[in-house]
Amino acid sequence: MRYKILFLFLILGLGCQKATSEKEAWAELEKESVDEHFKQGEKSLKLAEQFLKFSQEFPASPNAPKALLKSAQLCDAHRLTKTAIERYQEVVQRFPNSEEAAQASFLVGFAYSNVLGDTTEARKAYEQFLKNYPESDLVPSARLELLTMGKSLDDLFKPDSLASQ
Repeated sequence: MRYKILFLFLILGLGCQKATSEKEAWAELEKESVDEHFKQGEKSLKLAEQFLKFSQEFPASPNAPKALLKSAQLCDAHRLTKTAIERYQEVVQRFPNSEEAAQASFLVGFAYSNVLGDTTEARKAYEQFLKNYPESDLVPSARLELLTMGKSLDDLFKPDSLASQ
């Protein structure tokens, strides 16, 4: 009987241990983020910090740029735009050759233009994106953003508005 109780505690104890490896930590974060990504609540802000921490604790992991990008996107969803921009820029600085870097670079310009209304910084960010990631699928979107930046809908729908650019 004593062995059965000891065995039960051993099983429960192992099951309650925190994830220690990079793969376990990533799997745990992915599981938590499925429903939380678009929720506006304290839990998703905590998740943003957990993704940031993952990227710092496992910088060599192939999931590190994904984690940092998700952290930035969660901040963005909470209208923490300046924090999101800092994290997008960190993705580009720390992981410049990752797929996530191109997306993060584009999102810097998007946040400056469409959330903060800072067309000067947005233009710089989009131009940097086009220079660094000319093969990205987001290039047409960046070019369109540059073309339409600062224009009203009325200006955009004038017959020769876009044609004259």
